[in-house]
Amino acid sequence: MTTRILTRKEVLTRLWQAMVAMQIVCEPEFSVLLGSFAYGESHEGSDVDGLVVYPDEVSEEKRREAGATLHQVFGTSGRVAQLRPTNFRC
Repeated sequence: MTTRILTRKEVLTRLWQAMVAMQIVCEPEFSVLLGSFAYGESHEGSDVDGLVVYPDEVSEEKRREAGATLHQVFGTSGRVAQLRPTNFRC
């Protein structure tokens, strides 16, 4: 079975769709697309790497629900780190 490689534009469109859907669950501070898709160097077997930063007050349950939204949009080929702003404070 051949797997079609998503274009950078398709990944960005899906990321936008996921962010819009996540706004219903919680309001992420921001998201970042990382890796080969971010650099426009994707290839067969490339996965989607991303970072989503949620407000500190978002519950673990809501973060999981938002993460499920990302997996619905990207399927199992996506990896997303979910962090809070306090993870960046010294």
